[in-house]
Amino acid sequence: DSVGPFVASPGGCMRTSESMGLPGSPSATEAHKVLQDNATKWAALFRKLIDPCNGEVRRESLLKALDIAGVFGVTMEWVDKVCGDISQYTSLDLTEFAEFMAMAHEVRRAERKAAFERFDTDGSGTIDGKELAALFQEIGVEPMEHVVAEILREVDEDRSGQLSFEEFETAFDILMIREGFCRSEYDRILSVFNLFDRDHSGTLESNDVVAMLRYLYFSVTPVEVL
Repeated sequence: DSVGPFVASPGGCMRTSESMGLPGSPSATEAHKVLQDNATKWAALFRKLIDPCNGEVRRESLLKALDIAGVFGVTMEWVDKVCGDISQYTSLDLTEFAEFMAMAHEVRRAERKAAFERFDTDGSGTIDGKELAALFQEIGVEPMEHVVAEILREVDEDRSGQLSFEEFETAFDILMIREGFCRSEYDRILSVFNLFDRDHSGTLESNDVVAMLRYLYFSVTPVEVL
């Protein structure tokens, strides 16, 4: 198997084991916009998870797709329900896969918005930056303290100590892009990934992943990577 950078984090962002259902569904307009904005990314993800037997992504691979895309804490029950609305079959073609990802992405955003509003106790539209770690935990992410502090410095440009929902979304995006690592850690891992990506394909074969992780002083075996 081949993997792109940071499909799995050996450290940094810890994800809670408790699964959370996703209430509600986004509007057609919201889902369509999300689909357009992420079409290229999700097409690449579709190709990574495709079943060579039928050229589609099987339903049991969708939780992995969501995890790679940073949409986690989803139950299989919710996956089955949404898939049932999209297709009568047990696998999704590219169009159906993109529709599924758009719905999950937007519903998860709505859940983050609801969590943000619970922390915005005075209704000001902002939260205290010191509550960022607790808010991340509320939505099922437990980044390390120094990572939260760094992200807070990046998004709180006016140094007010208050974060709007848009700034919180920016913080969340940074956390997901860097897979829970701080900037220096992320840059180092990315540079090492590029070092082992000798054909510049943006992917690594399993043996290259093992070599890369050992280069970074992680003790892993080929079996663990597979």
